[in-house]
Amino acid sequence: LRSLQCRHLSSRSSTSPAVVFLVAGEASGDVIGGRLMRALRNEYGGAIHFEGVGGDSMRAEGLASSLFPMSELSVAGFAEVLPSLPRIAARLVQTQRAVRRAQPHVVVGIDSKGFNLRLLRSLAHRRAAAGRNGIPAAPVLVQYVGPSAWAFGDADARAARLRGGVDELLVLLPFEEALFRRAGVPATFVGHPALDDVAIGGEPPGTAAERAAEAAAFRREVGLSPCAQVLCLLPGSR
Repeated sequence: LRSLQCRHLSSRSSTSPAVVFLVAGEASGDVIGGRLMRALRNEYGGAIHFEGVGGDSMRAEGLASSLFPMSELSVAGFAEVLPSLPRIAARLVQTQRAVRRAQPHVVVGIDSKGFNLRLLRSLAHRRAAAGRNGIPAAPVLVQYVGPSAWAFGDADARAARLRGGVDELLVLLPFEEALFRRAGVPATFVGHPALDDVAIGGEPPGTAAERAAEAAAFRREVGLSPCAQVLCLLPGSR
């Protein structure tokens, strides 16, 4: 976030608000986007105009309207994705055109990597072509939440695919920063949004007595002995 604020928005004109175009495609991205918008607005005293695609959280933080319903990008699985491809392709073209109209200082893709990385790379190609014709380079291209390249045996090769397609990659896990930087992708570790919901470096919410009572009530509810050792398994990305 600090990288996005200081390096990419500091050059904006003092007489006009910075324009930030954000694209979120699912509820978790919408929450991240809303928090990012709030932080940027606090940093710059509200002198930022937001456009793009988002949900309730982003609208609450100043996104006047979503370019199209965010839910149209929330597809998963072969059976769901395949019939949605024509619509998603049309939304990609629509978003590219909206970016050109808005002329933002920064474009931020939030998760939804299948859509956003294609969007950012297409904008990077267009920007490069404009630069060759003497047109000033804009906008800055940022992806918030990188692909899980580290989960594969060819992690370095997968990370390198982003090279040239983004100006900044904001990653959630500390080891991702080194992985992507090694592949030539500018990356900054910004922390996992789940940590925004708990007290970092301190006690969890509530008093010790309240937490003990809650734990005891939960054990009674699910039939666990008060003295049983409990191992919690949480598979999956959510």
